[in-house]
Amino acid sequence: MFNRIPDRAACKFKQDSAMSRGESQHYTRDSTVIVKWRDNKSVIMASNCTGSSSGTIVKRWDKKQRGYIDVAAPKIIQQYNQHMGGVDILDQQMEYYRTFIKTKKWPLKVIIHFLDLALVNSWRLYKNDCVANGYPRKDILTLLDFRFSVADTLTNFPEKDRRDDGALDSENVPPPINRQYRPIRPSLGKRYDGYDHVAVFDDIKAPRSCMMEGCHSRSKIKCSKCGVYLCLSRNQNCFQLYHLKP
Repeated sequence: MFNRIPDRAACKFKQDSAMSRGESQHYTRDSTVIVKWRDNKSVIMASNCTGSSSGTIVKRWDKKQRGYIDVAAPKIIQQYNQHMGGVDILDQQMEYYRTFIKTKKWPLKVIIHFLDLALVNSWRLYKNDCVANGYPRKDILTLLDFRFSVADTLTNFPEKDRRDDGALDSENVPPPINRQYRPIRPSLGKRYDGYDHVAVFDDIKAPRSCMMEGCHSRSKIKCSKCGVYLCLSRNQNCFQLYHLKP
């Protein structure tokens, strides 16, 4: 925060070691005030609507006394704690599963940041709707499962051919390339949601590997929702075991 102040030389705050806990210092110019407050660590804030006037007494843990003590806090700290709780929670939840990308291109970093922001905000809205509709807590997706569910939906969304069918000559179109089958595992929320999992027989030439952990058999039975192949016979029911939550 301090490195963002244009004229830092004019704001000669005390050193952290020279300030006692609960002590504050401020500088004012026009309608802007900059306040430094000492708690466990020093905090510097700027505001154009409130300042360092007497605020309130806050409870803080003291290691030496092994208990809570009263610490004086200026009004700007009181206003921050009162109104910025949602922002702090949002920042914390974004840090849980932040998308890291190794690049020096700042536009790409900004785009990734806003994607993470949109995912967290969407999950919070989803969670509020689930609570409002009386969903059991165990059935509400966690933030990680919600991200997996969104990624699973986007990757499995059918691609649209944007080319005009009449613009290309069918004789010049190369034959499709036979790609090797690579199964995509569904998200945990989709796998264990307990509905619309129907076993269907896939009329393929060669059976696929069973996706049940520890099973090395092959099967032509496919889950219509998860899109994975699972064993389903009289002696082996991987289809049921795969969808049972441990």
